[in-house]
Amino acid sequence: MTDESTFYSRSEAWLARLLELSPVAATQLGDHRWDGRLGDFSPEALESQHQELLAAQAELQAMDTTGFRLDARIDYVLVVQIFKSFIRGYVKLQSHRRNPGGYLDEVMGGVVLLLLKEFAPLPDRLRSALGRVREAP
Repeated sequence: MTDESTFYSRSEAWLARLLELSPVAATQLGDHRWDGRLGDFSPEALESQHQELLAAQAELQAMDTTGFRLDARIDYVLVVQIFKSFIRGYVKLQSHRRNPGGYLDEVMGGVVLLLLKEFAPLPDRLRSALGRVREAP
């Protein structure tokens, strides 16, 4: 049987990794550690991220949740479904191949987000925006 604290600890680690891989999403969610970066959308990086998701999902699904409290079981199901959604998006929807607008959204949306949200002084946000513009392919 897996301990609930193990489940929550691993879930937090996976979330932190997903945010690191998706700096614009992290900014949108209020995590500003990667505000000057864009995500890596190279085919190699996308495949690597997909493999990380598969490994995390396998680790998650290997957990025995029989002793979890009801709220922890609900959290577990939610996290499993989130991973399935990401994996399905990569394998079946393949928006990374079919939606060129997603790449534009990453750059433009990532910059606009820094300008609109007043979470830090404007000069700091502008430095981050410049970092994102410089990373644009």
